[in-house]
Amino acid sequence: MRGQMNKGGKLQQYRPVQKEKNQTEEKIATSAVTPQTATQQPTPPPNSRTGMQTNPQRIFCHRCKGFGHMARDCSNVVFCINCAKPTHRTEDCIYDKQPRPMAKLVGYGAPGLGCILIQNTKPDPPKEHNNPLAMISTVFGGELTEAQLEQGFTQQFKWNWVWKAKAMPNGSFQMRFRNKIKFDELANFDYFNVKGTDVQVNVKEWTQKSEAVGKLHIVWVKITGIPEEMKGYQALYEIGSNLGPVLEVDMATFRASNVIRAKVGMMELGVLPLKLVLTSPKGLLFQAHFSLEEVVELGWFSDQLDDTFEKIEIQENTLEGSSQREGKQVVVVDPMTEDHHVSKTGNGLLKFVRSKSWCQN
Repeated sequence: MRGQMNKGGKLQQYRPVQKEKNQTEEKIATSAVTPQTATQQPTPPPNSRTGMQTNPQRIFCHRCKGFGHMARDCSNVVFCINCAKPTHRTEDCIYDKQPRPMAKLVGYGAPGLGCILIQNTKPDPPKEHNNPLAMISTVFGGELTEAQLEQGFTQQFKWNWVWKAKAMPNGSFQMRFRNKIKFDELANFDYFNVKGTDVQVNVKEWTQKSEAVGKLHIVWVKITGIPEEMKGYQALYEIGSNLGPVLEVDMATFRASNVIRAKVGMMELGVLPLKLVLTSPKGLLFQAHFSLEEVVELGWFSDQLDDTFEKIEIQENTLEGSSQREGKQVVVVDPMTEDHHVSKTGNGLLKFVRSKSWCQN
C-alpha cells in the first residue's frame, strides 16, 4: 500500500487493483456448458415460415379448420358443394353468408317486352371433353324419339360406340361421340337420314345456346326527355332496362354530344317508338322517349315459346273478363295512343290493364 501527500497535507493511500480474469477463458467455459444444457431440454419444432420455435397445438389451418399444420401444408381432402371448389369446406363457404340473389324483372315498361333476367350465370367450360357433346336437330320428316335415334345411329355408324340420346325441351337431342374426328365427320353434312326412319337430322356442336328456345333482338335505341339528375351511368342502365336487359350504354357519345344511346335486348320491336313516364325519388314525373336507331341482330323464337305466349295471353284475357263481371273498375291503356278506357265502378277496386300485362290495386 502506497501513500502520497495531497495539497491539504493529508496522506492518500492507494490499494493495488486485482487483474480481471481473461474473457476468452470465460467464453470457452460457457460454450462448453451450453451443449450439455441443450441436450437436457426438448427442442420444439421450428415454424416453417419464420424459423422460430412454436407450439404445434397453436398452429391453425384455415383450409380444413384443423390444428398442427398450416393451410399451405394441408393434405386433408375438403370440397365445397356450393361453388364446386376443393379449397374450403361447405360450411365455410361465403355464398351462405351473403344475401341471396334475386332475379331482375326487365322490359316491363311496355306490353310484350317483359322478361326475367338471371345475371349470375356460369361461363362456358374452357376444357374440351374427350367425347364431344353434339346437338342432333330434326330438319325434315316429323318427330323422332330417343329410341329411334339410338337404334338408327347404332345400325348406321358401327364405330364400336354405345349411342345414348337425351331429348331436350326445345325438340333437339344430346349425344356424345366417340372422338372429335367422328364428330367432325358427321358435322360436315348439312343433313342426313336416320336409318330406319324418314327423318333427316343435322349434327352440330352442343353449346349453351343449343338449349335456348329463343334469342332477344339486339338493337340500339336513342333516349330523350331525360332530366339532368337521371343522366348518370347507373341511372341510364335503369332507364334502359324498361325495354329489356341493357348490354351497353354509349357513354363516349353521351359525354361528347349529350346524346343517350343504349344497346338493349328486346322481345319485340313493334312497340318502338315508345313513351314512358319515369319518376325520381323526389316524386317528380318525366316523360322519356325511346326510338329505334339500329338493329344489330334480329332475334328468333321457337314454336314452343310461341305456344307459351299464347297460353299467357289466354289466361290474362280470362282474368280481365272475370274482373269485369265482378263489377271492378277497369282502366285500359293503349300504349300507342295513350287512350284510357274506364269501366263503371263496382266496389271501388281499381285495375289497370295494358294489353298483356295488368296490375290490381
